[in-house]
Amino acid sequence: MDIKQLRYFVAIAEEKQITRAAKRLHMAQPPLSQQLKRMEDELEVVLFNRKGNTLELTQAGASLYQKAVDIIRVFEEMITETKEMVEGLSGNLRIGVNTFSDYQLAGYLNDFHQKYPNVYYTVYQGNSVELTKMIKEGLLDIGYVIFPIESHEVNILPIKTEPFVYLTNEKIESSETIVSLKSISKKPLILPSNEGLGIYKMIVSEFSRLHIKPLVKSECSDIKLLLQLVKQGFGVTVVPESVVKTYDTHQLYSYQLQEKDLTSTVGVIWSKERYLAKTVENFLSMIKQRTAGSPVTESSDNNQY
Repeated sequence: MDIKQLRYFVAIAEEKQITRAAKRLHMAQPPLSQQLKRMEDELEVVLFNRKGNTLELTQAGASLYQKAVDIIRVFEEMITETKEMVEGLSGNLRIGVNTFSDYQLAGYLNDFHQKYPNVYYTVYQGNSVELTKMIKEGLLDIGYVIFPIESHEVNILPIKTEPFVYLTNEKIESSETIVSLKSISKKPLILPSNEGLGIYKMIVSEFSRLHIKPLVKSECSDIKLLLQLVKQGFGVTVVPESVVKTYDTHQLYSYQLQEKDLTSTVGVIWSKERYLAKTVENFLSMIKQRTAGSPVTESSDNNQY
């Protein structure tokens, strides 16, 4: 017995006549009658009682009818879901996000959801090294990370380059709106990352390039805690500019840095080796379209956030 025979059986049960069922199925009556007989012979039961031109389900036939309806429904749902996954209309999008993920990511996800409402999202947070490793192992589809990435096994799509800004809870009492790393080198500095990671390396390398030894007091990769520490006067920090747009930075003062070479580039990575589901391709295509021709660098005004 196959799904086609179950469809024949359901049509006969609902139409109560071979003639009407054959018309509904767009087939001749004799082949349909033969199919019904084959089913009854295979199951070794009588599925219908014949009363004139009307067919009525037997107890066994009624039981089979309920199960056949369910089986056909599940089968059709399976076909629909499979086609939707192939077309990218459904499926699971597994995204890894960095602590410094761009504030626009939520907008991208919401826009994608509006177009593909049946897609399920799994979002994991970690540092760029962890996310790259998970992508190579097939545990994530896409990583939203800070560059550079030390891996030749992933594709890279830079999205935006932005400057770092200086954050403090004290307003600078001068007309200067730009500060230098040298001018803040004696302030207790909280590095917004941990040793060995990208942001940490960028900041330390820039101080080293300028032959400046900063007064590093702490490392803190938890951005919310970092900002609370700065608000309470525990120390100062330098962070990518998008932090002031993503997190609550009221009570803090933000100043541009004189060192324009100290920048952070955020972008998307995905595996070069692994198969990309259509859902992932659709999301990447949307990001490429949204970022094509967009300004690469953003800058902010120097005011309190």
